Amino acid sequence: MDLSRRKLLKMSGMGLGAILFAGCAVPEEEFIIESPHDLPEDLVEGTEAHYATFVNTSSGYESVLVRVMQGRAKKVEGNPAHPTSRGKHSARAEASLQSLYHPDRINGPMKKTGGSFQSITWDEAIETLSTQVKNASGNAAIITGPDASIRHKVVNQFAKDHKLDHHIFESLENTNLMLAINNVFGQNQLPNFDFQNSNYILSFGADFLGTWSNSVFNSWQYGNFRQGHSRDKRGTLVHIEPRLSLTAANADEWFYNKPGSEGVIALTIASIIIDEGSGDPEASSAVSKVLTSSVRSSLIENVEQKTGISLSHIKDIAHSITNNSPAIIVGAGLAGAHTNGEENLTAIYLLNALAGNIGKSGGIQFNPEAPLTDLITQSNTTTISEWGDISNAMKNGQVKLALIHNANPVYGLPESLNFKNALESVSYVVSFSTFMDETTAQADLILPDHTSLESWNLNVSKPGPGYQTIGVQQPIVMPETNSADFGDVLLTITDRLGKKPIWDSVKSGVIENAKTLQSISLNENRGNLVTKDDGSFDLFWVSLLQNGGWWDIQNKASVEFSLNSDVINKLGAISDPEFSGSSQNYPFHLLPFESQGIGEGSGAHLPWLQGIPDPISTAVWDTWVEINPSKASELGLREGDIVTIESSHGSIDAKIYIHPATSPEVLSIPIGQGHKGYGRYATDRGSNVLSILSPIEEKNSGALAWGATKVRLTPTGSRKRLPKSEGAVEARALPGFPVVQVTNH
Repeated sequence: MDLSRRKLLKMSGMGLGAILFAGCAVPEEEFIIESPHDLPEDLVEGTEAHYATFVNTSSGYESVLVRVMQGRAKKVEGNPAHPTSRGKHSARAEASLQSLYHPDRINGPMKKTGGSFQSITWDEAIETLSTQVKNASGNAAIITGPDASIRHKVVNQFAKDHKLDHHIFESLENTNLMLAINNVFGQNQLPNFDFQNSNYILSFGADFLGTWSNSVFNSWQYGNFRQGHSRDKRGTLVHIEPRLSLTAANADEWFYNKPGSEGVIALTIASIIIDEGSGDPEASSAVSKVLTSSVRSSLIENVEQKTGISLSHIKDIAHSITNNSPAIIVGAGLAGAHTNGEENLTAIYLLNALAGNIGKSGGIQFNPEAPLTDLITQSNTTTISEWGDISNAMKNGQVKLALIHNANPVYGLPESLNFKNALESVSYVVSFSTFMDETTAQADLILPDHTSLESWNLNVSKPGPGYQTIGVQQPIVMPETNSADFGDVLLTITDRLGKKPIWDSVKSGVIENAKTLQSISLNENRGNLVTKDDGSFDLFWVSLLQNGGWWDIQNKASVEFSLNSDVINKLGAISDPEFSGSSQNYPFHLLPFESQGIGEGSGAHLPWLQGIPDPISTAVWDTWVEINPSKASELGLREGDIVTIESSHGSIDAKIYIHPATSPEVLSIPIGQGHKGYGRYATDRGSNVLSILSPIEEKNSGALAWGATKVRLTPTGSRKRLPKSEGAVEARALPGFPVVQVTNH
């Protein structure tokens, strides 16, 4: 589109962030006010615009376009210009509209008085919080969700200025994954897995087409991988996991493995590659110093008994890795959810070195550091071991003030930690939640945050596409309720207490960093917004908002990679996984899995997400337990029977779903239901499987081994239909179903 600076600014008067760039599939006539005589009588006149922004979902950031008419957001679409969206978006991004207009949004600041919440003014709320922060200095904590944006810098600086301990909460920790990435590659952020240019993908528990990482970007890449857009060969996917996930269902071969045995499988594959001399020579030489001939022989000899997968199948996988270069090996999810999780994932990612794919097309590509120092890309998740210490500190009166944003630890931590009781021991609790979830219900003061569609922010794409990529978030509508930006509140408190805030507002921080990006574009002549204009910031600012971000496809990380001998030395043997509960009393492995719609529970308040059918069972709006048909028959169970699932740390009820691709020794239950609050669509619906997890730790990292709990099943005698799109039709395995399992399963 040929635009002068004057024309660009004139058209952007409809809204500074309205998109104008080519390729967005937005008809040009939509920028022009419709002629009244051409409109039907019942159609409201108005001007329509599309705005580029990003939304926060439980799986990360998504760059989107939002259709706005007469100040109301109407539709969300993927941003075709952004490298990780490519015009696609998830149901979770779509549901951000329901979050914006939700009838249960907290309408303004509230203070607990006499056991109930009463509305107060923002002036009173700011004054109250300022007093609490001042009085609790050195005895306070701030709890937030994971973040890679300038808001994260605001939180870190606030914690430093006012002596608060900063804790980052995730229900399903990524601690072991990030440690493994650092162990093998020396990186502090996830690399780009160049699936689209790979010939062969081996996945250990990484449901990259479902709920792990950026599934929108992964799915776009996977389409090219399968259809051969970037080469003539159709790629092959092999998936190893104890449960049939969406990625497993799409695989050419899916192998069931005994829970916690992923590292043994990976080291056996490494042993075969080294023995046959088919891998990268330098990596093979380094690894063989630890995986000696005798160690390799022992692994190969015992692999079937330890993993449940035949040696012939493992040999086939090893041959496929080296015969189909470039190949990618990726691990996550259940592979890292055991007491040996860090070891498992380290062994898995080590296979990429043997495959010789580091820094190559179709392989592992490191993401460069962000061009903005105000963007902090790495934050360490608080481990279950540390949450135990925090709970004890709260109970002992050592925490006088707790500030909580974008986190619901009362719901998401195992009930055995009794975090609810710990929070009750804190003198003053402040929540910045937009909704009345379980943690917010215990607050003394509520200062509701804006939603994604009402906020300013800058973020680093996680994971990035292999080059510098910055996303910009702009408010595309006026605030729907009497809410305030969380970052702005912290900046205001800092100013109120006599310290100089880093910015006047989050928007000021966005603008300041945008000026840095403009300087890079002009002085270094790089990035997607390079222009021959006169260097006006106004033009750059409008372009940044209209594109939804800034990226430089030429700026890639340098590949400086060598295997760490200390890491290799630890992999002489993978520890056996340990489980909470004896096999005699608790015969089933409990495999929690993240729901495709409501995620780990943060989307349970949105009916669109509640109504998204699970891609395997098609079940909705409830909690079910996937069980093997023969085991169900043995126990006299039918679909819809209500059973009690009991661990050594609690019990929940769930409905039976008979699953032909489930091993007799495992039970799989979706995460996300069982809320005691969180609005009308989430409250008292289903059960919270997180509550019965054992707080057992990964032996090296202290992370929650959320796949290490064993359970037993007891029929209750009650029965109720499980709501699912298939109706009363029972699941059956079809001829040719791509499942490979051991004989006794």
